[in-house]
Amino acid sequence: MTPLPALAALTAAVLVALLTLPALAPAAPDAYVANSGSDNVSQYTLGAGGTLSAKSPATVSAGGAPRAVAVSPNRKSAYVANADARVSQYDVAADGRLSPKSPATVPAGNTPAGIAMSPDGKSAYVTNSSDGDVSQYDVAADGRLTPKSPATVAAGSSPRGIAMTPDGTSAYVTNFFSADITQYDVAADGRLTLKTPATQAAGDNPLGIAARPDGRSTYVANSGSANVSQYDIELDGTLTAKTPATVGADLGPTGITVSPDGDSAYLTNRLSGNVTQYDIAAGGELSVKFPATIAAGAEPAAIAMSPDGSSVYVTNLGSDNVSQYDVALGGGTLSPKSPATVGAGSDPFGIAVRPDTAGPPPAPPPPPPPLELTLDAKSKQKAKKLQVDVACGGVDCSVELAGKGKVPKASGAAVAAAKAKKFKLKPKGVEVAAGATDTVRLKFKKNKKAVKKIARLLKQGTKTTRKRAKAVVKATATGAGGSDAAKQKVKLKR
Repeated sequence: MTPLPALAALTAAVLVALLTLPALAPAAPDAYVANSGSDNVSQYTLGAGGTLSAKSPATVSAGGAPRAVAVSPNRKSAYVANADARVSQYDVAADGRLSPKSPATVPAGNTPAGIAMSPDGKSAYVTNSSDGDVSQYDVAADGRLTPKSPATVAAGSSPRGIAMTPDGTSAYVTNFFSADITQYDVAADGRLTLKTPATQAAGDNPLGIAARPDGRSTYVANSGSANVSQYDIELDGTLTAKTPATVGADLGPTGITVSPDGDSAYLTNRLSGNVTQYDIAAGGELSVKFPATIAAGAEPAAIAMSPDGSSVYVTNLGSDNVSQYDVALGGGTLSPKSPATVGAGSDPFGIAVRPDTAGPPPAPPPPPPPLELTLDAKSKQKAKKLQVDVACGGVDCSVELAGKGKVPKASGAAVAAAKAKKFKLKPKGVEVAAGATDTVRLKFKKNKKAVKKIARLLKQGTKTTRKRAKAVVKATATGAGGSDAAKQKVKLKR
């Protein structure tokens, strides 16, 4: 038995230690898998190194043929879309275990396929593949779902995957049979309305969809055309195809996810039994990593990442398990964990990872303003002092300038017969800061000789030919706000 003085000292030491501890670490994340063949949900804890281990109990009951699962941003609720036209709703305990809410299910449309939560956690959406629409729900303070008004909004033919922009202002749904994406505006109360245009073309039989965390790009898995469509997200949330519009994949692309840092994307190929891995460039364009693929189980379907981006998980429909991978630092390539798989229920399909912090993610930075290149110069300038003012609006930019000058050489008194002597400007590159205007001095190639020649031609020319002497400056600019081009004409004088 500890003596009282020693116990008092120990207690004081513990109190001091507690007072000097940093804030508690975020709660460990959890994972959930919808097993479409066994009508239940497997629940896992993410342990050290991101390895999955089954909770106790290992599964909880769901509706008929559960297909997709989502977890609320506040970590307190989970939802499963069941093919029997219902959505199961669960409370999530502090240790990540699921228990049915009351009521345990809410109605949906026919054959639900996909589910998504709004970033603020106040709305939920379910794609109904047999009805061609999307059910939309309000989320109460206790996490229970109630239909919005209207309860559904139109989609395309056989809607499947659904994703939202990180700021929650736009939503996108893949339509399997109509080979397109329906795009929606999201109102302040979470209701969906069709954008203009209402759809954007995709590849054949699109399924999974994922947005990049910066809110400027989105990607679609086209199961029928064995590729991925890639899009820019414009300021109004509409999608436009990138260049190139698609990148290659293996057979049967199904699920896709993007890393939290936005630098990598991963795609399941159901018919090839593997995962394609991509690098993402600064502009959002995909390129295949090396190696291009890594093996998965039989018929890999859905895919998800841990909140810290260090682990990837894939449900394997044909082998009733979940593949788990480590993500290499720097390159983002995948390698199997040990063990490489963990067991699941029958025909596992959807997967979701519970966030490790409560609440919606921080809002992404606003997109930069569009780059607007402007050139300005005095209307008349001497060749040896030719200069132009360059600005790019509210973004930093890199500007490349070039151009040419020409001075007519009169042939007798007939202006129509005048021949122009041409002089090329030396290309020049400059960096222009956002909001600034830079004055750039331009020189001709072989500048001293060219300037003398121009001056002599101007002196020898007629009044009419001198009026036709000019320089044309052309410029192209690139920056975070895109690219732009401009040109400026300047009359040359003696």
